[in-house]
Amino acid sequence: YNHWYNYDGAWCAMFVSWNWYHAGLSNDLLVKYMSCSAGMTWCIEQGIFHYKEDYTPKSGDIVFFMSAGMSHTGIVVYCDGDYIYTVEGNRSNCVDVWRITCNNATITGYASPHYPEYDGTPADFSWITGKDENGEYYWRPSGNQSTQ
Repeated sequence: YNHWYNYDGAWCAMFVSWNWYHAGLSNDLLVKYMSCSAGMTWCIEQGIFHYKEDYTPKSGDIVFFMSAGMSHTGIVVYCDGDYIYTVEGNRSNCVDVWRITCNNATITGYASPHYPEYDGTPADFSWITGKDENGEYYWRPSGNQSTQ
């Protein structure tokens, strides 16, 4: 992701931007960003940012974690009301799927880009809460959360 962005550094935001670019989505919907704070600021200025206390995330939202002087970002795959399931780059220096409680203190909020019209057919995300053939969950818990 650093090579694609032509910058060497923390790469969570570059991962989000790389996915955005390769999905063929316009930079008018979400700016290409390498800094979490710059990405979140742009989303606030565009009126697409929602603080976690006032919003229930949905698939395709961009999550921003901005706490204790740290910053991180990822893509919301699914929300079941108690947990968000995300795909993130550069958490533990890898790309992975994570399960995080919706009220996690590190979450600041979500950007909800104005995606092209959706046909209304819900996607099946039941797989994300299940286990692989080897008995391992598809997701990894974030922090000290229980995997139950």
